[in-house]
Amino acid sequence: MKGMCRRDFLTKIGALALFGGLFSGFRARAAISRLDPTTVLDNAFDWLSGQVSGNMIGGPITTDWSAQGLVATLSQLGRLPPDLEVCNDPGCLVPSTPMHRRLRSAERAVLSRLAFNQPTSQTLVDLIVSELTAEIDPGHERYPFVPTKTCGVLTLDALSRDLGIHNPDLRADLISVLGTLQNLDGGWPLAYDGQSSSISDLTAEAVLCGLPDNGWLSDHQNPDGGIAYGGPLTFSNCDSTCWLLLAQPGNQPARDWLTACQHPLGYFMMDPGTDWPNDEQRYLATANGLLALSSTGFPVPQLPDPASLEDELLVKNFRLSCSPTPFRDHLEIILSGPDSGNSSLSIYDLKGCLVWQCVLNGDCRQKLQWDGTDNHGARVPAGIYLVRITTPDGFIAKKVTRLH
Repeated sequence: MKGMCRRDFLTKIGALALFGGLFSGFRARAAISRLDPTTVLDNAFDWLSGQVSGNMIGGPITTDWSAQGLVATLSQLGRLPPDLEVCNDPGCLVPSTPMHRRLRSAERAVLSRLAFNQPTSQTLVDLIVSELTAEIDPGHERYPFVPTKTCGVLTLDALSRDLGIHNPDLRADLISVLGTLQNLDGGWPLAYDGQSSSISDLTAEAVLCGLPDNGWLSDHQNPDGGIAYGGPLTFSNCDSTCWLLLAQPGNQPARDWLTACQHPLGYFMMDPGTDWPNDEQRYLATANGLLALSSTGFPVPQLPDPASLEDELLVKNFRLSCSPTPFRDHLEIILSGPDSGNSSLSIYDLKGCLVWQCVLNGDCRQKLQWDGTDNHGARVPAGIYLVRITTPDGFIAKKVTRLH
């Protein structure tokens, strides 16, 4: 995969090399599209949604990225994405692939499940935390690539934001390591061997993690408004321009160039005059185009409400619903599930501080009330809180708002 949990790097390079001859001569540039941004998103959303077959869009990688891209457009289009099948267990990751690729797959899967507001398994989270801890190895013998670290930081951010699972020390260690891997020109390479050129996608990902690129992205943006992948590849391409826009959402030349890449059918091409050679790359480019043009940000915020009409969240046979929200004095929490075992109900504030907690014992079919106080009986201030159930099968969480 290229970049943050992206497709296989060699596949991308091979695809771009296929068109190397086209890039060597004069390239006619399509006129910049002046379509309304909502129309561009609508067309891309319709095309990508129309590719669903058996709850997938292509394979696992394209499905995961499509899930995030389709969710990202909700704030502008107001349309719910179709149901998609996203991995939720290490067993669905291909065991024959190198561990660094399995880690990127796991990170991508968690980002997709969080965006979809779907339960996230404990085993998948544990795998990511364990392998990211191994990323701190100063010799970098196990993971000789930058993308697992950049994607890892963003995954930790999403877990903290959406599930209240905080690993601040691990995040700080990863950021520290990423700082040592920055090239002297301000960008980040794919592999840290001290010789690799800076790559636009990875540099954009590092910026999303909060690291400064010292102007590398702006300096390497082409006159046409797009940006190249990096290294010997100098011509603008759709995917890299998408990541430029995610790092610089106010970059209008990049937005105009990317808009001009849209095919009349709705998907995004490699550039305004060059199509991709296969559907998989069209799926990925369109998912990335939705991410970039929606201005939602990355990692993608969760769907605000589950698709269920009962407004419930489900993990295995465990359900959680909260009402009313917003609330003032009392929040009713309805739990339904089998023998809860080692399960607990916790409420956190947005800083990650535990406010209130209770252990769930026995068959859990009950109504609880939270009166807006902490475990010491003190009233908590108005604001947004995270109600989370932790079960042996995974986590489910729901944001609620307390009014004055």
